[in-house]
Amino acid sequence: MEFLKRKKYLLLLLPFLFSFRLFLNHNPWNINNNSEESRKIFVSYTNATTNVDNDLGSSDPAASASSSLSVETLMDSIFDDFNNIDAAYVTLVDTDDADYDASKKNRIIKITFGGASGTSSGEASFSYGSDGKIDDSGCKISGESDLLKSAENFVSTMTHEIGHCLGLAHSQEITQSIMSYYASDDIIRLQDDDMMGIIYLYAKDPSKASEDNTLGLSCSRR
Repeated sequence: MEFLKRKKYLLLLLPFLFSFRLFLNHNPWNINNNSEESRKIFVSYTNATTNVDNDLGSSDPAASASSSLSVETLMDSIFDDFNNIDAAYVTLVDTDDADYDASKKNRIIKITFGGASGTSSGEASFSYGSDGKIDDSGCKISGESDLLKSAENFVSTMTHEIGHCLGLAHSQEITQSIMSYYASDDIIRLQDDDMMGIIYLYAKDPSKASEDNTLGLSCSRR
C-alpha cells in the first residue's frame, strides 16, 4: 500500500522532472549557419502599410509618440527580437530582402489577417517533408483582423505564432515565456525561456547548447 502511494506521487511529479521548455528536438527549417544567406527565413505578410493603434508601453522597443504604428514597423521590431538573440543564427527577413527567392518555398513564413479559427487570435500551421524539415508549404500564420486594432495584441500574437513556426511549443513557464498559456498580459515579447529554446534549436555553437537530462529540475551541459 505504501509503495502504491509513493508511485502515485511519482506519477504526479513526473511532468516536473524535465525541462519546462517544450520545443522540437531539431531545427525544422532548411537553414544552417554556413553563410549569411543560409540563415534566413523569409516572412511574407499582408497589410504592411496598415496603421495599428499604438497602445505599447513606454519601455517597449517600438515605443513611439505616434498614435499609430504601421504593420511593417511592428513586424520589423518582432524580427529584431528574434534576430538579436546572440547565440542563435536564425535570421528573419521580409520579402524585400536581396536574398529573397519565391521558389524557396520551404523557407517562407506567410502571414495573413482575417482567418484565425475558433477562439484563437492567431494560429500557425506547417507540415514536414520526408527529410524531417518543413516542406514547400512553408509555415502559414492566420491572424484575426482585430489584431490590426492594437499594437500590443499584434506584437504579442505574432511573436507567439512565429515562435511556433520556429519550433517552440506551449511552455509551462508562467513568467518567462511568451509561448505560455499562462503568461500575464504584460508579456508581449520574447522572454528568457523562449530565447533559450531558440538558442537550442539554432545554436551558433551546438556544443554549447547541448544538454544532458539529469532527471531532476535542472540540466547539465555536455
